[in-house]
Amino acid sequence: MAKPTECNGCVLEHKGSGFARAVGPTSSALCFVGEALGHNEARMGTPFVGDAGVYLNRAFRRLGLDRESQRIGNVVSCQPPKDWLVNAPWETMAIAHCFAHRKKLAGHKVYVTLGVTATRVMLKELLGIDYAGKMNDWHGYVLGDEHRGFIVPTYHPAYLLRGNQNLFGTFLHDIKRAMEVGGYGYIPDVVDTIEDPSPAHFAHYVNQIPDDPDSWLAVDIETVKKQGVEEDELLPGGTDTPIRISYSFNPDQGVSIPWEPRYFPMIKEAHSRQCVKLFHNERYDMPIITREGFKPAGRILDSMWAWHFLQSAVPKGLGFVSPFYSKLPPWKHLSHARPAYYSAMDSIQCLRIMIGIAAHLQQSGQWESYLRYSPLLDEQVLHPMEEMGVLMSRKGLQYLEQHIEKEIAGITTTLGEMYPKELIPHDGGWKRQPKESSPYFADAFKVVVKEDVLVCTDCGEYDVGPKHKCQKEAS
Repeated sequence: MAKPTECNGCVLEHKGSGFARAVGPTSSALCFVGEALGHNEARMGTPFVGDAGVYLNRAFRRLGLDRESQRIGNVVSCQPPKDWLVNAPWETMAIAHCFAHRKKLAGHKVYVTLGVTATRVMLKELLGIDYAGKMNDWHGYVLGDEHRGFIVPTYHPAYLLRGNQNLFGTFLHDIKRAMEVGGYGYIPDVVDTIEDPSPAHFAHYVNQIPDDPDSWLAVDIETVKKQGVEEDELLPGGTDTPIRISYSFNPDQGVSIPWEPRYFPMIKEAHSRQCVKLFHNERYDMPIITREGFKPAGRILDSMWAWHFLQSAVPKGLGFVSPFYSKLPPWKHLSHARPAYYSAMDSIQCLRIMIGIAAHLQQSGQWESYLRYSPLLDEQVLHPMEEMGVLMSRKGLQYLEQHIEKEIAGITTTLGEMYPKELIPHDGGWKRQPKESSPYFADAFKVVVKEDVLVCTDCGEYDVGPKHKCQKEAS
């Protein structure tokens, strides 16, 4: 499809291929926004008709949605060179110029942003929110209001196709959340975050913590290394020094205090209570807290491993899990901008998700197994191993590193020889691996059949005829 006059002067006016306007009724409650066109979309002049479109259609069918009744568009309405938009020299200018087409997406109640680019652009334009971090910490959250419109971020179908099919259920969950908002509206949960209270105020909070083995107290520490890092990426805590600690025994309230000596007596008192202590990745937090002299009393439970016990095939970070059990806004991107709020929210969400996970484990008959085996693994296997350490041969480690480097070099050389030299860019390689839908992919991996050759299935001889010996013997 030829580009309209609005594309005149765009950096991709001549570099970009094809053009596709948004499709679907302007009155639909939901509007799905992707990144840019692929090869099939550019050729047909319609968004999401390639492999990613097939995946999106599959989600629609599973959720009972009619594609023709949904508004579907993209941040950029043409196909960038080599399908390269993110971090390309034309990215900023192309996205800015394409606002002329994007503004025609206005008026919908809910925008389902597919992927990081669409989420980043729509959050800024509609809500004035800066995107940061990873999609794992934004998916399925509801942002916005009735006046400006709601945004529900989720993964791009193309990302799911690139080895992330385990997130298809999450993809469905996020779209279903958007459907609910579109049909019934949205009232977010409201919580009280107590940020940097005085020691006297914190002492009053600690006095309210139940001294009861049937009650739960979520605990979370922050360190310099931990800020902005997903919990499931953290190794057991080592020499890291806490900078904050937070607590929550009420799913509607949490407190965060700086790690300072004036709070230490109250921290010790909080940890002496016999209530169950909840952590999200206890193997990181507990070694640090214990080393600092504040080992908690009572039973220890880990919401991250409870989630893994329930859903073993998906990410385990607190930001990823929370939308399944909580209607609070995303907060993981605020680790530096609002550290006290960020810290308090960690404990609130830890308690909230554990309540939901426990209910699901009980419904499936897995709760007792989790209580029995997960803490047992930590107490009798993992923690003793961490304390004793593992013997390692430095010479053997160096030999292994050299061996792996040699293998990688050999594989790299072999792969380089597989590409025709005329297809390899002079700047050292592709900026992004060509997709199957890209014309560059077809050129790089073309298979040419010169002639048909008959092969005997009995003896394996090539280029046989009707008078082949095996044919004679069979007759």
